Amino acid sequence: MPDPPPPEDDRVPETRFTWRARSLLLFGLGGSAFVLGLLFSSPPALLLAVPLLVSPLTPWLLAPAGGTEVRAEGRVVEEDRRLEVRWELSFAGRRPAGELVTRTGTVRGTRLLGYRELETRIPSKGNASVTYTFEPYRPLFEALPPPRVLWRDALGLSEIPLRVSGDPVLLESYPPELKRLRQVNLRHTTLLPGEARSSRSGPGGEFYNVRPYLPGENRNAINWWATARRGDWMSNEFYAERSGELLLVVDLRRGDFTRSNQEDLLGVCRAAAVGIARELLREKVRVGLALFQEFPRVLPLRSGRVQRYQIEKLLSESEITDSLPPLERLAIAVSRSIPSGTPTLFLSPLDDEETFSIGYQLRRRGYPTLLLSPSPLPLYSEELDQTQVAGELAARMAALLRRRRVTDAWAFAPVIDWTEYGSLAPLVNFLRRPVTASRGAGP
Repeated sequence: MPDPPPPEDDRVPETRFTWRARSLLLFGLGGSAFVLGLLFSSPPALLLAVPLLVSPLTPWLLAPAGGTEVRAEGRVVEEDRRLEVRWELSFAGRRPAGELVTRTGTVRGTRLLGYRELETRIPSKGNASVTYTFEPYRPLFEALPPPRVLWRDALGLSEIPLRVSGDPVLLESYPPELKRLRQVNLRHTTLLPGEARSSRSGPGGEFYNVRPYLPGENRNAINWWATARRGDWMSNEFYAERSGELLLVVDLRRGDFTRSNQEDLLGVCRAAAVGIARELLREKVRVGLALFQEFPRVLPLRSGRVQRYQIEKLLSESEITDSLPPLERLAIAVSRSIPSGTPTLFLSPLDDEETFSIGYQLRRRGYPTLLLSPSPLPLYSEELDQTQVAGELAARMAALLRRRRVTDAWAFAPVIDWTEYGSLAPLVNFLRRPVTASRGAGP
């Protein structure tokens, strides 16, 4: 599980009242009665104004102390493609009188079903349970912080936020076709029909490289010379132990899209990268990760649970960068940590025209590249009113521009135009297709 950033509710909120509409109404009525009483010298009006002005201030005496803390423990239950988040709330000490209101934040890529605000009274034991149901409509890998907890007085005149402590929960949803990736043998997969096979496919038992020693391995596999040089336990790796390799590259650069659309597309790329890495790591495939930002970050090829944790942590911490670094910088950073010949999957919305040639920049350094590009057209369809002539024309222009960008990128590398976020069948079918060696290629 990744370590998402701490939620805002983990910080101690300011101890201040927030007046609700009822209080403002009482203040308005009290002020009007007081003014009328002064203008017309009416004692009944002045007597009526006093309780109206004082009543909104009485909850101040019943407000909980500033150190009141609520502990939130959440878990996620998936039912019928819906994610139910159940929070168990408990007080650390004496519960305050009144009622509590819990509010949860929204998560990109999901719809919150039911009420956006759930009101519940804390029982005498100080525990409560609230449930929120989210319906994801695209691949999802997002952290949800604990809900906000607000105290209200019995009359509902004012409210005050309480301190909430607890760990966020992770909302995940992936296309079902990713499970078919386990049947893909990356050792025999090339990205273009007719390309020569990789020169790495040697006989079983042939020495390939050295890697960190894993607990439980045979000591005969330890490379004592490499261990002495590096000061850490190192063991030999052979071709027979390898089931394939894949490098995932996620584009984090800011393009021409709006900030909201860019974050939605980044969420789709992040969820796809996590889902692909998980399925391949289960088959002991060596997976690497590169984040294309101002200064690219590269995670070398490895397998195992530690590699899965590191990939998820890097992706959960990834953010959009406003800079547009050159493509050559990414190619150089990859070549320093990833061996040549590693199949590469580049995830990008292809918003920047310079990105079209990323396949050439990586292939010229020995990395056969496939582009997986989430299309922004589904996002445009939600924003445009296609029932009107102007909205329909704008949708057609966006579709033509998208088709041109995909065509231009195809000149340098194959492109999977990901238009339906709920399915990755085009990518899986492309990787599983039979590939034959070109004429004159070596074995």
